[in-house]
Amino acid sequence: MLLAGIVFSLTTSRSRAQVLALEMTSHLRASERQWKDAQQMASLGSWTLHPETGALECSEEARRILGFDTDPVQPDLAALLSRVPAPERATVHRQITLASQSSERNEFEHRLCLHDGTERWLHVIAQSVEEDGRMVVRGTVRDATRPRKDALRQKLEYKIARLLAGDGRAETVMGLALEAICTDLRWDCGALWSVGDDGLARCTVAWHADNDPAVRQFVEASQSLAYRPGEGSLGRAWGIGSVVRIDTQTAPSHFARDTMAREAGLGVGLIVPMVATDATTALELFGSSPYAADAETLESLRVIALQIAQYRQRKQAERSLRFMASHDELTGLLNRSALQSELDRAIKRSNRSQKQFAVLFVDLDRFKHINDTLGHGAGDEMIRICGERLAALLRDSEVVARFGGDEFVLLLENLCSANDAAELAEKVLATCAEPFLINTRELHVSASVGVSIYPENGGDAETLLKNADTAMYQAKKKGRNTYRFYAAKMNAQSTEQLMLESALRHALERGELEMHYQPKLNLHTQRIVGVEALMRWHHPGLGMIPPVQFIPIAEELGLILSMGKWALEQACADALAWQKFGLPAVVTSVNLSPRQFESRTLIADIKAVLESSGLDPSLLELEITEGAVMANPEHAAELLRTIRDMGVGLAIDDFGTGYSSLSYLKHFPLSTVKIDRSFINDLSQDADARALIDGIITLSHGLRMKVVAEGIETAAQLEYLRSHGCDEAQGYWLCKPVPADEARDFMARHLRNQFAPSVVA
Repeated sequence: MLLAGIVFSLTTSRSRAQVLALEMTSHLRASERQWKDAQQMASLGSWTLHPETGALECSEEARRILGFDTDPVQPDLAALLSRVPAPERATVHRQITLASQSSERNEFEHRLCLHDGTERWLHVIAQSVEEDGRMVVRGTVRDATRPRKDALRQKLEYKIARLLAGDGRAETVMGLALEAICTDLRWDCGALWSVGDDGLARCTVAWHADNDPAVRQFVEASQSLAYRPGEGSLGRAWGIGSVVRIDTQTAPSHFARDTMAREAGLGVGLIVPMVATDATTALELFGSSPYAADAETLESLRVIALQIAQYRQRKQAERSLRFMASHDELTGLLNRSALQSELDRAIKRSNRSQKQFAVLFVDLDRFKHINDTLGHGAGDEMIRICGERLAALLRDSEVVARFGGDEFVLLLENLCSANDAAELAEKVLATCAEPFLINTRELHVSASVGVSIYPENGGDAETLLKNADTAMYQAKKKGRNTYRFYAAKMNAQSTEQLMLESALRHALERGELEMHYQPKLNLHTQRIVGVEALMRWHHPGLGMIPPVQFIPIAEELGLILSMGKWALEQACADALAWQKFGLPAVVTSVNLSPRQFESRTLIADIKAVLESSGLDPSLLELEITEGAVMANPEHAAELLRTIRDMGVGLAIDDFGTGYSSLSYLKHFPLSTVKIDRSFINDLSQDADARALIDGIITLSHGLRMKVVAEGIETAAQLEYLRSHGCDEAQGYWLCKPVPADEARDFMARHLRNQFAPSVVA
């Protein structure tokens, strides 16, 4: 009985012990699971290091964090250190050693690079403790990758934003930005690619680490290459509009750039494209080590690429604004404001080098005539072509600017002598004289050039320009298509010119203009049959100003239109007054300037004058020059026919001095041809002049035109012309130009006495 009790007691105790053991095991396993879950949720693992053997016991989460979760081999300290980047490896080993030698808690951080390129930041706490009589190092490891990467990305984005917000040179700023990207994200080199106006992609800026000659050579070669935007990995990135990862080992052989990278030892790459409406750019990164870019890093790179693209657009806009502010819109040359700055800099350079420089002021001759007859479109095209030609004459370091209108300024530095400037001036004249093909029409102009030399002709930009401009006007006075160097006496002439310009503006309203008349003699009837009306200016202080002096000024200032209309009104009024005085009706010839001939109101003005004066249109003759009609022959023929239909006569003046083409006469409804006085002067000594006069008379009569000879000064000239069929003559031999009253009295005496012309004279 006692034995049975003892057996029962032992059996019951063992069952309770088993139940208790099972419960304890279950609680332990649950606690272990909770501990693992807690470690995983906190990204926190634990490890124990045996310093003597280097063995490393890791929790499951620690194995995952340290990258040993897929490795069946038991990890050790050497395996752990091999995964630490080389620059940090010694520091990590020193921290663990310190922890093993002291009971103090040691806390540090380091990076870890796994075989697949994944990079992690680890936060480690280590402390030495005694276990089973031996000292071991126990520690925790926490995965701090996300907060560290977030902080680094934010730091990088902030750094890039600050760089791009600065005012430095665009190339320098983008180079620093690339350096920041590559160093912070640990790439060996980087480049920014852009598609240019020619449609080719080029490397606009690049950066590389200095420790690898092969990488440096790869980057240097990249900066000299150009690609079509559809080829290679760059083209693929632009094509799909998203990030492209590059494995140079598996890249297609026809991707030349990836092949170059592989040969330079660069195994991986990344291209972040940015395609905007007016810019196509891409950020390219290459590295030699495996690199696993997470989604957050890629997004950060997209943001940075967008920032860079926007920066480049802003800089391009700033460059465009600066260009517009300093360059002429039509020609693309420097404008007047920028020229002033260039001259100031040239003066400083000249003072340092003690070498002269020249300022050439160029003005196109008769450009306004082309502008007025063919329109501003043709004129603008001529200016643009002329600017290109002048720029082609100079080296890149030399300056050509559009000063305004049809004026250009060239700056020639480092003169050896004034001959250097003269040679350039001759080249300018030659290039401007070449034909301009505009709208299938071949046009011809010449140029006048004025030259001033620093420091002889001025010590500042304004004086140099003024004196070169003065010399240019002297070149125009010498017949155009030539150049002149500035001389001090020109300023006195310019002052006089300015005074005349100012006075001429008020001459008409002050009654200083008057008409003089030179009679014309019919060589067959010996009767006065007409007069030529000639304008004169009687200045109150300077006396009578010659027409050759004030008419060009009136043309240039645009005063000739109002003055010409006044002359037409006055001549018609005087002709009618002579008839009322009792004189026979004579034809009054009035000169039309080229500017008047181009005027849109010419026909209306002629009609208005005839109506207001009451003069018979057949008693009015308008004299025009060859140049005026030949500038635009089709328009001239139509205009002349309209005038002839009104009953007004038409004479071609100074024939033989312009285009000298007899064949064009038949295309215009002319009634009179006037032989220029230069042919009459050579009549007695020049057989060619006599032959030309005979030809003009014969052809004109064949076209049913009257012939008038100008500048008759001798009886011999008069007799030759009469005997060879010339119809009329005028000149000092008969009567000089005189005021209206004197012309009336002369014609009255001639009519009364019917003397021979020589006696009357």
